[in-house]
Amino acid sequence: MSTVFIAFQTNEDTRPIIESILADNPHAVLDEQPAMVKIN
Repeated sequence: MSTVFIAFQTNEDTRPIIESILADNPHAVLDEQPAMVKIN
């Protein structure tokens, strides 16, 4: 099985996108950095 990730800059515009991805993918792992969010 392959593992992929997507990274977003942390801001108010990306917050709903991140929440939607996490809601649709219960096995996703969130990695929060100071200015970036990475979803594995």
